[in-house]
Parts: sequence; C-alpha cells; structure tokens
Amino acid sequence: MIIRNSAYGEEWGLLDPKVLERTKNKPLLSDEEAMAPIDLSTIDFQNARDGMGSPNKDLTSSSIIDKSILVQCENRYIPAIVCRPASKIPTRNACLYLHGGGFIGGNSSTLLNQCRLIAEKANCTVISLDYRLAPETPFPGALHDSYETVQWIC
Repeated sequence: MIIRNSAYGEEWGLLDPKVLERTKNKPLLSDEEAMAPIDLSTIDFQNARDGMGSPNKDLTSSSIIDKSILVQCENRYIPAIVCRPASKIPTRNACLYLHGGGFIGGNSSTLLNQCRLIAEKANCTVISLDYRLAPETPFPGALHDSYETVQWIC
C-alpha cells in the first residue's frame, strides 16, 4: 500500500488514488493463491513500470544544478542524476538516493524534484541512481549497483 501526503489533498495519510483504484478492482485472493509460486513470464512489467510515480512539484526556493552522469562500476556503467545547490560552495557531504519501486520499476528522473529539495535543504550532493531493474537483472543486481555506487562516491 502506498500512502502519500499533500499530492492528493491537505490531510495526511491519503492513499495514492491510482493504487486505491487498482486495489478496489482486484479480486480477493485465497491464502493458497497468495502463497503459490509466481510465473514471471505472465507479468507485464512494462505496464507495472508505466503506472509508477505521479506528478510532483519542485519545492526548492534556490537554484539547484542537476546533471546526468554515468557511475563507473566494476564491469558496467550505471546512469544517475547528480543534484547540488548552485549558490553554495560544494561540500563533501553526499546522499545516495534510491528511488524505490521494489527493484522492478521507477527511475531517477521521476523523483528529481525530491532529490533537488534534499540537496537544497541538506546542502549536499544527491546522487539519484538508476539501478538495474528485475527481472531483467535479478536480485541482488540492484543491491550490487547501490553498493558499488557507495564505493564510487567514497
């Protein structure tokens, strides 16, 4: 279940309307069905990915520089977006931002405004990583991407 704040109203704890609609329209599962093995070939991952994220506002009050980069790992490059305050002297403080999506979806550009706000409020460099997604890259691929990016940052 995904609970979000102000994007859906003034009250805290409103359910994401897209998730609510999908939840209402899904039939109930028995315990046996819920515990049955999943055939990944029957899942439309692109459709699931297309439904992730929602419009959001840039809440920053100062200029933020964002730049697309490639993080060099052991045997591959991983796309990322780096955000940092434009008007302040860059610090050595950094934050690795993982966009979520259960390792099957999501991307750094969908959550760019959140990264920009973190960079502004924390006066740090935010690295938003586009780690490899499952099932194309099975677990622990995304975890390895994240770990190697932390090493790269250090």
